[in-house]
Amino acid sequence: MGRRGRPPLDYTPVVIQIGDFHLHPIDDADLIALLRPVPRGQRIKAIKAALRSGGLPTTADEKPTADDDLTTAAGEFL
Repeated sequence: MGRRGRPPLDYTPVVIQIGDFHLHPIDDADLIALLRPVPRGQRIKAIKAALRSGGLPTTADEKPTADDDLTTAAGEFL
């Protein structure tokens, strides 16, 4: 029988370790509410989609968007 599973990647993945992602139950309640219903294996995809929808600086010279703007963007994403 042949080998089963995923085929080998045709690229070398880039891994950026952010460390443990801890959320504060009060300060980050909006993020917890956003991520809690997302299945555990799909949370990284949801975070990537939210990041791509805006809110992060595109260059080192830009300043990050305010938390309220991020909350609005996340709400619009869902």
